[in-house]
Amino acid sequence: MALGVLGAGILGRGLSPRLAARVLSLGVALSAGLAMTAGPWIANAGNGGACAYRIRWGRPCVGCGGTHAFRRAVAGDLTGAARLNVLGAFAGVASWLMVIGGIVGAVTGRLRPVIAAGLVVTVMTPVVAAAAWIRWMSVVARPWP
Repeated sequence: MALGVLGAGILGRGLSPRLAARVLSLGVALSAGLAMTAGPWIANAGNGGACAYRIRWGRPCVGCGGTHAFRRAVAGDLTGAARLNVLGAFAGVASWLMVIGGIVGAVTGRLRPVIAAGLVVTVMTPVVAAAAWIRWMSVVARPWP
């Protein structure tokens, strides 16, 4: 009940708590869905898809392959995405979690699914980032000639 009251306070006093939770949840689902469809295109719009780090130093950065991995994860190819880039794969999975949480919240009229999805993404982000950094340091960032 408290989560519904929070949603009603955000959107105005004229909405019932369940309706406010539905509107907020639907907004989260639509935002994550937009990120899934437009994100890869926007990420490569300014540089033609080339990594500035790779252009400058001739080596892949910790994020290289992330856009392709994100696209694969969004399409459901999680193993292919993880092979390309762990961070991009996680971003795709996180987007799906937020879409699913938003849809469940919109259907049920509760914010708990959205908050739970957000907490999972928030807690897992530093773990995945650390794992990606360690992998990058051990594979790619070897001493320079």
